[in-house]
Amino acid sequence: MYTKTEIFNDIVSILNKDYAGYEDKKKYNHPKRYTVTNNMDDEKFTQTIQEYLYDFKDGHLSFRNKKSNIPFRGFRVRRYEDALYVTEILGEQHLQVGDKITAINGDSINLAASRYSTYLQDDVYERQTWNNLLPFVEHIEYERDGELYELELSQYNRPAYTPEYDLKQLDENTVYIKLTDFGQSEPIQKMVEEHEALLNSIQNIIFDVRVNYGGNDLFYFPLVGYTVNETVRASQIVQPDEAIYTNYTANNCDLWTESLSDYLKQPLDKATRAFLEKEIEKFKTNYGIGMKKVEDNEDFVFEPKGNAQKVFILSDVTCGSSGETFIKNLKHSPKVKVIGRSTMGILDYFNVTTKDYGNYVFGYSISKMYEKYHNNATGTLPHIHIPWTPQHLVADVDLNYVLSLCENALPDESFSPRELIDVQMEMQTFDMSKSDTWTDEQWAIWRGDEYMYDEVGIKLLLLDDQDFFIKIMGISHNEITDAMNFNFDVVNKLNHPIALQFVEWKIEGKTFDLSHEPFIIVDANSDVPRFRKNIMRSYKDEWQHTAITVNILHANTFVSIRTLQFNIQKVYIQIF
Repeated sequence: MYTKTEIFNDIVSILNKDYAGYEDKKKYNHPKRYTVTNNMDDEKFTQTIQEYLYDFKDGHLSFRNKKSNIPFRGFRVRRYEDALYVTEILGEQHLQVGDKITAINGDSINLAASRYSTYLQDDVYERQTWNNLLPFVEHIEYERDGELYELELSQYNRPAYTPEYDLKQLDENTVYIKLTDFGQSEPIQKMVEEHEALLNSIQNIIFDVRVNYGGNDLFYFPLVGYTVNETVRASQIVQPDEAIYTNYTANNCDLWTESLSDYLKQPLDKATRAFLEKEIEKFKTNYGIGMKKVEDNEDFVFEPKGNAQKVFILSDVTCGSSGETFIKNLKHSPKVKVIGRSTMGILDYFNVTTKDYGNYVFGYSISKMYEKYHNNATGTLPHIHIPWTPQHLVADVDLNYVLSLCENALPDESFSPRELIDVQMEMQTFDMSKSDTWTDEQWAIWRGDEYMYDEVGIKLLLLDDQDFFIKIMGISHNEITDAMNFNFDVVNKLNHPIALQFVEWKIEGKTFDLSHEPFIIVDANSDVPRFRKNIMRSYKDEWQHTAITVNILHANTFVSIRTLQFNIQKVYIQIF
């Protein structure tokens, strides 16, 4: 039986030697900041270890008490702007889906975000993990239908997780497949076999992995054929230098071999079983040698299946591990489009094994990606980013958008006909040869005195019609980061909200892809706080022409309304 201090010391040892990120994460590894004693109660001990692991910013690091769950508050939340919204009720009957939480433990959401940033793991609101913090929240203030309420939180039994491998035919042309993990081979194989005729004849396939807890990449291989148009090898899916490394310490080899042996107890096809047996032999061969680049001679071949013309994958921050690799590996197929939000971002370190301490279990990764391809900070990006808003609690915005694409064109072709709008940006020039004759007022204009700023600052009207008002309110450069910034004011004159998607920005022959950036939501008959868009371009680089393409969509259905290309040309005017 391990004592609490022995468990803590062993975890510290693993993170210094066995963990795949032991070198990369040294700057986050500060065990001396945490105090563990054998007299601590189990809840405080678990919380202390978890806080230590949060410092590493690696979602594959985990620690839990097998006999005592951390408090569960009976609901889940997600952040939008300066509030948390209840997304799911799992016991707490005082709350409803859609309730707007404005304060926790007496702190505003902004203040709480600053105070508990370690738990939230991200600065991007829709990616913050507020459910990590809920166990330590005792009191909330919330709004419903304009009324204010307060609630002392209670503790509930956490519902057991039940995997979903669900296939539904939505219409004569479209199949929807929901997969909440890739932890089991048999249910996925069975689903494919039972619906083989349908999958072979259907035109549109929608994979929903917005909630996916991972598992084993091998178990989604039966689905890959439906996403490709031609024979593809696994080696063709990844970049040539996209190497992986495994830390073959004795401890890791023992634990991982045990994990693979457990997988072999499942019903598996011959290819999967053969692969796992080879993996076990690989760990036996490399036993105890430490970190090594993995030379993978196994190259799976995926043959095309069915006749699907369009394949969509619904993505979100709650998709992690093997769910992420499913998206990452398949998004490059010409007929696949990923819709939604970026994935969890836990692929930098993978192949998770567990160390059992009796009542406690610790999980960590033994393999890592080549650092060039690390993306934990952002997750795997979708082709079309649909920002999360409270509207998602009323309707399935993501699925509705995909269904509209099933009926029409794929996203690359789904923009409205492009409207070309030519705009001249007048630039003042001065005849310096006559400066000795300038008046004080002329000198003030040339210097751009602070009192003259409103007159000489760049303000460029791009559009003002019956539907929209768009104006550039300033252009600036950050000499440290080399960011070129455009500030925008926008007014929506329509009676429904819109979503602005900045698609691309061309300047002097170079194109910057902005399509993955979050949409700007503008309410009906409303303006939006001034916002900034930027590209990396040195202030030393002159430019005469730039083109910015903006797609305007309905914010509820995400159907394209207009696509605008603003062609901005500098025109020089001599003032004096």
